[in-house]
Amino acid sequence: LKKFEEEWGNTDDKKDSSAENIRIGRRIKTLREKRSITQKELADRVMISPSSITRLESGETMVSVQTLQLIARSLKVPAGVFLDDQR
Repeated sequence: LKKFEEEWGNTDDKKDSSAENIRIGRRIKTLREKRSITQKELADRVMISPSSITRLESGETMVSVQTLQLIARSLKVPAGVFLDDQR
């Protein structure tokens, strides 16, 4: 197990980050939909592909800090909204 964790990292950390990706993605989707913005419109605003927005919202991929800031600006919310566990 130790050798596996050294090579692949702690699996608990990966589970935690996966859950975090899903939570952030859900918040992005919720705020986007509340503002009646399509995935394509948001993608155009932050200069990424619509499929990237789909993957972010589903939690399939991790959002970079830079992209999260652009998304927050586009949705007119502070970036911390996506990170706050109390929301």
